[in-house]
Amino acid sequence: MYKALENTYHNIPVLPSKSFLFKMTENEMDQRRKGLEEFLQKMVIRNDLMNSEAVKSFLQLDKNASEMM
Repeated sequence: MYKALENTYHNIPVLPSKSFLFKMTENEMDQRRKGLEEFLQKMVIRNDLMNSEAVKSFLQLDKNASEMM
């Protein structure tokens, strides 16, 4: 999703870093989780991003909306 947005939109919130080589400590995982929550919060307040197909697909908005009805 991030790569698709990066090519189309400006000033996209930054994803928190992750470790590919080493196992993350519990503290590192907690910091990443908090960073991902912050990232998503910044995404959902932007109408331009929320209207993008990449974000709708990632959040499964169409699927979740139909299940709520």
